[in-house]
Amino acid sequence: MIQERIARLPNFVRRFGPLEGMRLGLGLTDAGQEVALEPRPHAVPGYAQPIHLRDNRSDYSIFWQTMVRTQYDLSKFPQMAEIERRAQAMIAAGQVPVVVDGGANIGLSLRAFARDYPYARIVAVEPDVDNMRVLEANAAALGQGHVPVLGGLASRSGHCRVVSRERGSAGLQTEYCAADAEDAVRALTVNECVAMVPQGAPWIVKLDIEGAQDELFSANTDWVAKADLIILELDDWAFPWSGSSVNFFRALAEHRFDYMIDQELILAFRHTD
Repeated sequence: MIQERIARLPNFVRRFGPLEGMRLGLGLTDAGQEVALEPRPHAVPGYAQPIHLRDNRSDYSIFWQTMVRTQYDLSKFPQMAEIERRAQAMIAAGQVPVVVDGGANIGLSLRAFARDYPYARIVAVEPDVDNMRVLEANAAALGQGHVPVLGGLASRSGHCRVVSRERGSAGLQTEYCAADAEDAVRALTVNECVAMVPQGAPWIVKLDIEGAQDELFSANTDWVAKADLIILELDDWAFPWSGSSVNFFRALAEHRFDYMIDQELILAFRHTD
């Protein structure tokens, strides 16, 4: 890990400047176990309130992706000017643009979206109890308005549970279960998430759900025609020959989208009808 941090240090310096980059690049650790660690606050340039992290490899990796590599910085895409114009049109019509953050993990994507789009409200859905503790700390730093939800996204409402932790707390898989099953949490549709925000309207749907997009896009995909941007982290590299994204492409093929690929993400910008 020490060698990896040193190798990544120039990226931290470019992102945060010499002093802050050195402090964060050398100061963030993965010394602890994967779970049951208390999150610690870290001052991060560009964020008015502290970012909360546990001292483990999973949280370090999420910080690297989201804060250093700026995985969810959408300003580089020319389509975003139109997507943001639509958000302002929603606001003018008395609606609230909603970002559904599926697979929110510890809430760093929530923090990035909240910083870049302060007029939006984020519903951050995460199925793991220990991740949720950190997610709630990161959401609480922003005050009122954003909604952390212990649960998983699905095509129909019900209950689900984490069934695989082989890839750590950043790679949890879920499946439907009975309401009284051990570790059961809510299974929510995208529409149910949007409805959690008064006067909410679907705007961005971000999905980092470890192959669960196969089930999510298998039915009840009416929301696809309403969301202005759908962001999916493809998982076929992790689940060879599973076809985990087939239903995603099938559902989106019924509508007109611009597609962009960036790092591990595919971004689908919806055309207006």
